[in-house]
Amino acid sequence: MLLNRLKTALPMIVLVLLAFFLPGTAGHLFFTLFATAMLCLALYEIVTLYKLEPPWHFLLLLLLGLGFLILASLDSGRIITLLLQMGGETALLIIYILSVFCLSFRTGPTADSVRQVNAGLAAALYVCWTLCFFPKIYFLADGGPWLLFYLVLVTKMADTGAYFLGTATAKLPGGNHKLAKVISPKKSWEGLLGGILASLLSSLLFFYYFQHRLHFIDIGGFGNLQLSLTWTEAIALGIIAPIVGLLGDLAESVLKRAADCKDSGTLPGLGGILDTLDSLIPMAPLFYAWLLIRSALGLYQQLQ
Repeated sequence: MLLNRLKTALPMIVLVLLAFFLPGTAGHLFFTLFATAMLCLALYEIVTLYKLEPPWHFLLLLLLGLGFLILASLDSGRIITLLLQMGGETALLIIYILSVFCLSFRTGPTADSVRQVNAGLAAALYVCWTLCFFPKIYFLADGGPWLLFYLVLVTKMADTGAYFLGTATAKLPGGNHKLAKVISPKKSWEGLLGGILASLLSSLLFFYYFQHRLHFIDIGGFGNLQLSLTWTEAIALGIIAPIVGLLGDLAESVLKRAADCKDSGTLPGLGGILDTLDSLIPMAPLFYAWLLIRSALGLYQQLQ
């Protein structure tokens, strides 16, 4: 099991490193292509899980996701770009909602058409909206790629710590204490503890060596204000990421259980793209929101 995971995870790690740290225009292009591929695969998996049978569901979701991705890839360090993103995303979402309603009810309202509408809206929120925060963080400022890598590292290290400590404690005579037996039988409180320890340790070590990289400017683009994460935030991220990531993992497990699927896709050892992103899906918007709040507070202090 672990060997299969490594065989798939190692090439994925190489792609992630290239996407985050390849310099210049080539790096931005590679990241955008990588993010687009992940979006397309994630949409295919969610459409399959939700059993959205008409092909236009996937097409509409793809157009919405690509529109979000294009807007998210703009420079978020200027107020005019931020307003353009907010307005553009709102317009795209309304167009998508109206299109789904029109196409789903063109033959009349039925229980199946209502289910299709609800599933389509859920897929738009769960995949298209959340995944657009990855490029938003990446293109936030010069430190964007480092901030995004920091988030991914701390969150996924929680998965690793939970896997090893959970597996080890499960072999004890009395086993371990199950956390969500119905939704995910292998999850345990001991695993959550291992995830928190691994996440916190990785957060503090990365922050210690690369603190000077974790900077971002105020979102409004006023003055020369440059903000950086603090030790307090590094500790908070190390504790919050495994907890929120676990909730994201359980949420995706609910979708798979309801669809009677073990994995969201066919990646050996990893399951699928959604299985890989599940813990990051709620963390990316939360982390970006905090960066916005920090920027607003920094700008307020500067103007006082």
